[in-house]
Amino acid sequence: MNWLLIIFFLVVGLVLIFFSIYFLIKGKGENHNIKFKILGQEVEINNAPLTYLALGGVMLIYPTKQIFWKDQGPMTLAVNVHVKKGKEDLSLSGKGNVKLTFHGEPIYRPINPYGQAFFQNMHLGDTIKLAIDFSEPYKAVYPDSNYIIEDNHISLECYLAGLDKVLGYVRVEGHPSSKARVGIETYNLWKNTDSTGYYEINIPDNLQSKEYSVKFENVGYKSWTESFHPQTGETCDHDFKKQERE
Repeated sequence: MNWLLIIFFLVVGLVLIFFSIYFLIKGKGENHNIKFKILGQEVEINNAPLTYLALGGVMLIYPTKQIFWKDQGPMTLAVNVHVKKGKEDLSLSGKGNVKLTFHGEPIYRPINPYGQAFFQNMHLGDTIKLAIDFSEPYKAVYPDSNYIIEDNHISLECYLAGLDKVLGYVRVEGHPSSKARVGIETYNLWKNTDSTGYYEINIPDNLQSKEYSVKFENVGYKSWTESFHPQTGETCDHDFKKQERE
């Protein structure tokens, strides 16, 4: 519970309500207006006491909720895992675990076939961190965020890292090739290698997949196609050999 924030809202809210009551009692409600400028334009609010009263009431909502929000005791928290999708289904249903960190202690629970993980003995108001634990590099979209439990379920949005590009080096008989052309023919995405033989192909969100068919072309050599899984974090390289000459 953030007591500094609670005290701030409480004090500001009470001050606004005090001034609204003061001006209403003194009979200055009709004549007391607020004037201020927004982008060089003067703005005037009539019936300032009523405005003070409304603002004061709004300011008191947060501290009242925090102070008087009763703990309903231990509860089971359901974490619903939502995975960003590309060309194919990247669902984690029935695979991997959700990692919940509470007071510095990690807790792991399996993701069921419906994309949910359940954590027992949690309480309303608990502050937690969430992450994905899986052999493939699934990551939370907001990895450093703190989640405050306000209900019996929380949505965790994640994505499979590394699907956004294919990169690597092309060599010809052990030497860097600056004349190679590499592409994902299915999507018509192609790149030429630079002087070091390096290439990098960026994949649009709607075409991202866990497997790409990468085609290598080089003048004077037969083309070569291989399957590549970008989430491994490895480079997709090829070395044209003498026996591949046309």
